Amino acid sequence: MSKMSDMTEYHASAYRLPSGFEHCSKLKPVAEAATALDRVKAVVEVCKDKHIPIRIGVNGGSLDKRLLEKYGHPTAEALVESAFEHLELLEKQGFYDTCVSMKSSSMVTSLFWPTPRLKP
Repeated sequence: MSKMSDMTEYHASAYRLPSGFEHCSKLKPVAEAATALDRVKAVVEVCKDKHIPIRIGVNGGSLDKRLLEKYGHPTAEALVESAFEHLELLEKQGFYDTCVSMKSSSMVTSLFWPTPRLKP
């Protein structure tokens, strides 16, 4: 597997149905999806049809191992990179109605997000 397909599979595996929705016939394709990427496609299809936004939640305590190796620990940059990777996965499916939520157990990481340098 390539690095990109590994990354896609990792992010795709995070998409799941909230408990209690398994019985809903419209969501049956999500529950029966063969692969994690198929599950993402099924979730996106349902959300597009119903105009439901998808929340992307990034938690410093559950970052991808690849990002932890790259940054050494859960940094603000690692959280933002993870969020952008999830957004990219959805945007490849033509889905843009998203909300991003990020948190870290470190107050410093949570408050000091990386920002682009402003030019005078």
